[in-house]
Amino acid sequence: GAVVYTVYITDLNNCTDSDEINISLHPSANADAGSDVTICSGTSTTLSALGGTQFIWNDLITDATRNVSPISSTTYSVTVTDANGCTDLDSVIVYVNPLPSVDAGSDTSFCEGYAFQMNAYSMNTDLTYTWSPNQYLSATNIANPISTPEQTITYTVQITDLNNCSNTDDII
Repeated sequence: GAVVYTVYITDLNNCTDSDEINISLHPSANADAGSDVTICSGTSTTLSALGGTQFIWNDLITDATRNVSPISSTTYSVTVTDANGCTDLDSVIVYVNPLPSVDAGSDTSFCEGYAFQMNAYSMNTDLTYTWSPNQYLSATNIANPISTPEQTITYTVQITDLNNCSNTDDII
């Protein structure tokens, strides 16, 4: 809304004059840095700020939308300026979950025709296991499948935790 102020001036000769000033009040800018987000270590996410025409993040990036790959949980703040020059500040937290530990075991060799039990190890719990390739394996979704290879082969185990963060290791 606008407010009009009028000032009246009278001098010693009793002459008067007036002037007006219009003061317009603009609604405040409404910065929105988005909802907090959780990512896995080593991945990235896109942050998008809304509510204005100019943006400046706490690390001096001036794009409304940006990719971030923090190595630990980080708060990003953005100052938004609207078309009227009004500003507002909002923040978003990017939480970073660590990757689960994984060890597929030591590389090994043995005689053809024999079986070898692999044993993936992790310090984490509540994990899912995925071994690949599935060739010559007794199972692909357990920590310790038995392999009966007919040739030298490299297996990769992918361990995924409850946060859907994954890590891999190989064994030959």
